[in-house]
Amino acid sequence: MSTEGLRLYERIGILNPQRDTNSGAYRTYEHFDFTALIRARGYHYAGFSSKEIAGLINADDIKEVIGQYGIREHELEHEIWKKQMILQNIRELRDLSAKAERNLWNITVCEQPAMFRFPFMSDAVFLLHAEQEKTFQQWIANSPMVFISQSNDWEQLLSGKEQITAALGVFENYVSALELDLQWASYHPASRALYTIVLEQGDGFQPLSCLNPLMEYVKKHNIAVAGNPVSRTFLSLNKRENYTRYREVWLPVSRF
Repeated sequence: MSTEGLRLYERIGILNPQRDTNSGAYRTYEHFDFTALIRARGYHYAGFSSKEIAGLINADDIKEVIGQYGIREHELEHEIWKKQMILQNIRELRDLSAKAERNLWNITVCEQPAMFRFPFMSDAVFLLHAEQEKTFQQWIANSPMVFISQSNDWEQLLSGKEQITAALGVFENYVSALELDLQWASYHPASRALYTIVLEQGDGFQPLSCLNPLMEYVKKHNIAVAGNPVSRTFLSLNKRENYTRYREVWLPVSRF
């Protein structure tokens, strides 16, 4: 352990070495200082703060120690639970990425998963207000369960206009567990949808070229569209040269 660490433990009452009476620059550590140090390092690796460690080492009531153990147990359970969610999400993203190239612009029918979207940009103009920043940061802190989601006005796409709204998105099944603030979010219920994966490259946005295969499919099969397309960006590559993004896209439909 570093000298600075030992001095910190001395200041907060974990260690109580004997000081050299002449200079005060040297300390002599006794047997119980070493055992307290070992115990303190154990608490440190269990995730307790320095202040909490000092309280545990110097507690005079076993109930106080048991209470601190209970609090840390709950915190660890939450950390493990969140890491399990991240693991599940990473596995899903890995599988999507592995199949991305061969599934590009293949169009299938599926149920669009219910999601919430927190818009933050429209046509490259930021929409966030000061009172939204805390919520925005909370959402970002829950990546990768929270993702970048674009939407486009379907009627404007059909007329050749490239309108884009960028948002943070999250599937409904994650919302209660993550305790996200939803006051600025819009809800997109589960619905029948056309599904495809699209590819966008370069620094600009190209919704018309990305979604043209979907638009042609709708026209060819005379499909009734019931809403605007929404997406999840699940893979980004080569930001320095030819920025490449892969997105899942859902287009709600009511009739074939």
